[in-house]
Amino acid sequence: MRNGSNRRRLGARHYLAAMILGTAVTLVSPAQAMAHSVCASPPESGGDGCVGSTHIWVDACDYEADGWGIRTYYYLQSNPGLAAGHVGDANGSASGCGSAPVGTAGNPVVKFDVCAGPNGHNRTCSTTRTA
Repeated sequence: MRNGSNRRRLGARHYLAAMILGTAVTLVSPAQAMAHSVCASPPESGGDGCVGSTHIWVDACDYEADGWGIRTYYYLQSNPGLAAGHVGDANGSASGCGSAPVGTAGNPVVKFDVCAGPNGHNRTCSTTRTA
């Protein structure tokens, strides 16, 4: 009986240690939470737009020669309710994407949406995504 009792206590200690370690691993700082790239595509389009892991760079990529362009509208931390501007893929579906540094460390991109349409007119847009 005594050995079984020790095994149960040891199992409980390992379980508790695993729980504490698991909790510690899942806790991240705000800077770590922002350290990822996020992309979105408008419905019925052949392209996408992304916000880079630093939340400074934004890009727009057009993959189809369909006469439509792709534009990524970005919102900065200083005024998240209003799009600060957009980045487009200026060369259409040719190789390469449009990309620009639009945020700063002190005023990063916090959300974005990606739109598509002919001649600079948006016909379809993704839902607004958190960057």
